[in-house]
Amino acid sequence: MKKLFISILIILMAVGVNAQDRDIQRALKDLAKAKELVAKKGNKAESWLKLADAYRNCYEAPINGLAIGTPKMQANLILKDQVPAIKMIDIAGQQFTVEEYQNKVIYYDATETIRAIKVVKPVLSDEDALEKAKEYYIKAKEMNISAKDLKQSVQYLRNDYWDMGMTGNTLSIYEDAAKGFEECYRASILMGELDKDALYYATIMSTLAKQSDKSIELANECLKNGYEDGNLYAMLAENYKAKGNLDKAKEYLEAGFAKFPTSQEILVSLINTYL
Repeated sequence: MKKLFISILIILMAVGVNAQDRDIQRALKDLAKAKELVAKKGNKAESWLKLADAYRNCYEAPINGLAIGTPKMQANLILKDQVPAIKMIDIAGQQFTVEEYQNKVIYYDATETIRAIKVVKPVLSDEDALEKAKEYYIKAKEMNISAKDLKQSVQYLRNDYWDMGMTGNTLSIYEDAAKGFEECYRASILMGELDKDALYYATIMSTLAKQSDKSIELANECLKNGYEDGNLYAMLAENYKAKGNLDKAKEYLEAGFAKFPTSQEILVSLINTYL
């Protein structure tokens, strides 16, 4: 009976791997075709859009159909017969069920909802697929691709970066979170929009990652875009303190206190700065 169970398990794993292999091979095939198209018709914006889409699809192939917020029941249907190793872990006092697959790791919270996804074996090991996708979406825009077509494609890129930010935040990998949220914001600009929330979250995550220069840059961009609160001024102050510029920190605290006198973050930063 034990041998029969092991045999069935091996068959199920093989089926799951084969399904994943088909998705990956399809993505690689589409990428090769898109490169050929650019070589032949590189003077057309549509060719670059297809190349960008192909790179993005290579990034998405291992997690095709999965996203932050996907319920486990729906994820099981997408994953079909892929068989993971399962374990329980604690992150910042929160319990997660972790499913480890051949090329990805999925984290479910207590409500059986995906809260983090990490690709551990990317389709393209020698290239950053999302960076390449972004590069070629920008190229397509420079060549006057249809705004509607560009927006439709870049929305997927924006979603991928958002999930990167959420995953980094959940796993307390703040450098990844900061990058994901910032790139989500940049993608929104490429679409002709302005995701101020993503920019704000990028500022918070870069502060937590102790990336003072980056956090100051993003915080000032928030202010430039008309997004401000007490926490933003407090973060600016704390980052300038981290750089040893106490005068600049006090300047932002005073400006923030004048606008948000009841802000808990500013009051705490004022006490820590002046005492």
